[in-house]
Amino acid sequence: SLPNVANQPCPWQDNWHTRGSSVPARAYVERMVAATPTEEERAEHTARAVAYVRANLCPDLTEADVRAAQEWRAAIAAGQAGERR
Repeated sequence: SLPNVANQPCPWQDNWHTRGSSVPARAYVERMVAATPTEEERAEHTARAVAYVRANLCPDLTEADVRAAQEWRAAIAAGQAGERR
């Protein structure tokens, strides 16, 4: 989960918009690193997802389809396609 936020400038101790406990930056970074999947975990997840799609949704899914979807997702993540909200 995301850390609690303050939506006015410091000092946070006197800010009535500050809510909840704070998370030190180092602890937050450690949590994010621990939650980030490795390339191997990501590849395993992708393989399971492709197998599921082939078995249940689209038996004729090709490797070219998978590559095109991966390229499309990468473009969206890089802000090169789609809309940002």
